[in-house]
Amino acid sequence: MTFRLEAKTHFHSTNLLTSLQTLSNDQPDLLLLTAGGACVQTHQLLLAMFSPFVNNILESFTTSETPAISLPVQESSELINLIKLLSSGKAYTQDSGALRKVV
Repeated sequence: MTFRLEAKTHFHSTNLLTSLQTLSNDQPDLLLLTAGGACVQTHQLLLAMFSPFVNNILESFTTSETPAISLPVQESSELINLIKLLSSGKAYTQDSGALRKVV
């Protein structure tokens, strides 16, 4: 026999979104470096949630270290839009091309 316990989708989504927004108020613990030389600060947990590959990389660091990941993107705005999309589910910009680069 199998039993099921399920939270209402809206309740679960709302709590997850609130937690991610609260995380954005914490001190960043990850640096993302662009090929253009810009540095964007974010949170390890945010990227680890969405990428098992990044999660595996970040597990090798101690909590006292702030890792930096170099990415083959030119503009920091591309990374900022990605972080906004991951943390809130939305990203807004005047440049539609910038959003296409995120997905």
